[in-house]
Amino acid sequence: MHRNAVVSCSIAVAALAAAVAVFATAGPPYAQNVAGGVLYLVGLLAGLIGGVLLWLDWAELREDVSQGRLRTGVTAASASLVLVCACAVVTLSKVASGAAQLGLISATALVLVLALAAAAQGRAT
Repeated sequence: MHRNAVVSCSIAVAALAAAVAVFATAGPPYAQNVAGGVLYLVGLLAGLIGGVLLWLDWAELREDVSQGRLRTGVTAASASLVLVCACAVVTLSKVASGAAQLGLISATALVLVLALAAAAQGRAT
């Protein structure tokens, strides 16, 4: 399960970063950029799957991982899930400007990277 989570989160980070780059390069109106939209959807789907798998991986109690690392891992996985869902809600409800949405997408990719780093540290111990 851990390997699948890492692969899925890695795909999500790459797709979300590429979507931000495509959207920023093309400029507004962002909704008319098909390539960016496809990358964004792929990133959100992979992020959702990866976040759930990371959360499931951290949620099981393991005696070989300290409570601090366990808490950090669950928090990072939960934050990534919240941000992936927030991206979808904010985009569909159109409550934020395009620039704010690009910031949210970037923050989601960053939190997914942090969740991957926490998972790697948890496995190293």
